[in-house]
Amino acid sequence: MTLLKSSWPSGANQIPPYFFTVPDYQRDFAWTAEEVDDLWQDITNSLSRKNEEYFLGAIVLSDTNNPKIREIVDGQQRLASLSMIFAAIRNAWEKRLSGVKQAAQVSDLYLGNVDRATQKVIPKLTLNANNRRIFQEHILDGMDVANLGKLSKSDKLVHAAFKRIEEHLDIYLKKSSDPLSQIVELEDFLSHKVQIITIETLDDSDAFIIFETLNDRGMDLAVADLVKNYLFSKAGKNLDQFKDQWREIVSDVGSQNITSFLRYVWLAENKVIREKELYKNIRQKYSTSTDVKKYIDMLTKRASQYSALRDENHEYWNDFYQEIRQDVAALNKFKVSQFIPLAFAVIETGDKKFIAEMINILTAISLRYTVISGYTTNNLENTYNDATLKVNELGALGFPNVKAILRRIYVDDSEFKEKFSQRDFTTNDIPKHILVQINSYMQGDNVSGVREHAPITLEHIAPKTPNAEWKTVIPDDVYEDIVLKIGNMTLLDRGINRKISNSGWSNKKSIAIDTSLLSINDELKTIDTWNKEEIIQRGKRLAEIACEVWKVNFDV
Repeated sequence: MTLLKSSWPSGANQIPPYFFTVPDYQRDFAWTAEEVDDLWQDITNSLSRKNEEYFLGAIVLSDTNNPKIREIVDGQQRLASLSMIFAAIRNAWEKRLSGVKQAAQVSDLYLGNVDRATQKVIPKLTLNANNRRIFQEHILDGMDVANLGKLSKSDKLVHAAFKRIEEHLDIYLKKSSDPLSQIVELEDFLSHKVQIITIETLDDSDAFIIFETLNDRGMDLAVADLVKNYLFSKAGKNLDQFKDQWREIVSDVGSQNITSFLRYVWLAENKVIREKELYKNIRQKYSTSTDVKKYIDMLTKRASQYSALRDENHEYWNDFYQEIRQDVAALNKFKVSQFIPLAFAVIETGDKKFIAEMINILTAISLRYTVISGYTTNNLENTYNDATLKVNELGALGFPNVKAILRRIYVDDSEFKEKFSQRDFTTNDIPKHILVQINSYMQGDNVSGVREHAPITLEHIAPKTPNAEWKTVIPDDVYEDIVLKIGNMTLLDRGINRKISNSGWSNKKSIAIDTSLLSINDELKTIDTWNKEEIIQRGKRLAEIACEVWKVNFDV
């Protein structure tokens, strides 16, 4: 192992001319605007104070089979962000300061060398497989992002971080009366005065130990990174297998969800602990190499289960009736997750009837407790944990005991109906889901009724943007109070919805309601005037039906 105090790894300073790569098992780029802003302010403040140097901290590197390449065990977020600053400087030279030659020099020194055949930059820093393409094309090659909406969450963070850095640099140069000297001074400071302690190790095992030591010295490291590196440090001859398993886990769970996932796995077998206690407890429970091997095998299995719980089309559900897919989709639409440890324990029993019944109960509880009633999650998590431990103890035979525990968080009908009819729905996805399920119930077919992916849309009968006609029917002082209530909403064919827009009730009724084949609109066909009283009464009637759709019978 060697320690090198070095400037930015450009290949032109003290550090050897390595290329740096982030292995695929490492987490994705995760810095937000807060971290980017802190780095920029630290650098520019240090520069303005004419400090001798700015210490960025330590990075941990591991040898590879290629003597010119080092893997980054810790430090990728900082190195990636510094690369973005240099890329922003390159762009500023080229687009703002007419310095094409200077832009090429910055790119060659700090970002990579241009391949003469392909004209692509061979990067000095390569991110993991998930972020590699956007970092290469958008940051290094300077290409625009074609479709921002299709980017993954971590790729959006890369894009946002670079855009923010460019904005910081633009403001920084605009404040100067001599932007040419200002940008040269910044580049010189970054390349010679920003100092990094580079810790190089001969193999991964040493790197993981160093990583752990840095954490003990107070570095703010993510729980997921700590757990991963602890597992790798205990892997021994199984290291390559552990890396493959971790990649599989990240693929199934998503890098941004790993810490939450690790906690859910813990809660599937143990009492509730806080996230900050998780790493210590995992180390204590899985202290030997044999324990760690069993643990990562369990994580791999749980990751597949997690993936199924987050995707109603997952192949795991192929052997179940269609209804369970609807329940899984609903749980994800509700954006609830506290149920996952209990679902892990239930799935582990292998009893398909028990699994289907429990997923259905969890859906009803989630709608009543979280979506409609808006209760906090503390009591929810403790109750789910008690139920989880009971499943572990008794298996599917403990179904009555588990139901008795879950009854503590089941919102009763009277409270549910009141809150259901009074709740304001500010987005369309939840009320649309609710009305689709109510419509299917009214048609007597929970499976083959209208689906949420069908060409239907949610319609606010009294529109969110009322015309003059609506204002004569519903006074302004009550309009905002009723427009977002479930009683004011229904389902319509998408094409019909566009035709009626925000027209008045009579026009909307004759064109859309009276011609609708959906059961949920049958009652609306009998109503002559749409006003506050009708909305309140319809909300109450829908609440009665919702009580039956999302009902748990605790007496059987």
